[in-house]
Amino acid sequence: MFSMALCLGFFTAAAIVAFTGCAGNQNASRSGQYIDDKAFQRQVRVALENNPGYEFSGVDVDFHSGAVQLSGLVNTSDQKFRAGKIAKNVQGVTTVKNNITLNSNKG
Repeated sequence: MFSMALCLGFFTAAAIVAFTGCAGNQNASRSGQYIDDKAFQRQVRVALENNPGYEFSGVDVDFHSGAVQLSGLVNTSDQKFRAGKIAKNVQGVTTVKNNITLNSNKG
């Protein structure tokens, strides 16, 4: 009887360690992905900011697992196109969803 209880206790402890170990790795993976996404988001933002002749201060950048989403306002369709092209050329970007809209109050 005692050895059966000991065995059951051992298997219960092993199961708890196994399941909580997996959950910890999953959370660490999510944290790493979040950090990577933020770094790529900054790279896209810097690429937009370092582009002479174009004004992208009204553009927001979101990044998740290689996919960039651009939103916000620009004054011309050329600026919208150029922002998408700049984002696509950042290493690590796989797709760009360009949701930038044209500013109807541009002048």
